[in-house]
Amino acid sequence: GFNFAYHIYKFWNWVSFDIRGSGRVLKLTHYSIKHGYDLKKYVLYNWVFEASRDGSEWTVLKKHEEDRSLYDSSDGICSYAIDEDDFGPNPY
Repeated sequence: GFNFAYHIYKFWNWVSFDIRGSGRVLKLTHYSIKHGYDLKKYVLYNWVFEASRDGSEWTVLKKHEEDRSLYDSSDGICSYAIDEDDFGPNPY
């Protein structure tokens, strides 16, 4: 499993969720992240949200650089819109 404490100081870590199903296609419009470990410590500021149809080729759906929204959030939860104009239609 994913051990957050172990990965806390490592760079280039990733998490993957396989949500494929037979014949299913998703149109992603938003996603949410909850930061659950000490609200003002070890907060994500830089990350990339990607999608793939085959697990080999990935499309960047949203890129965050110096994003303080999780830090500034009172409950450690933020939702983000995926702007189709940035990458085109996204049937994943």
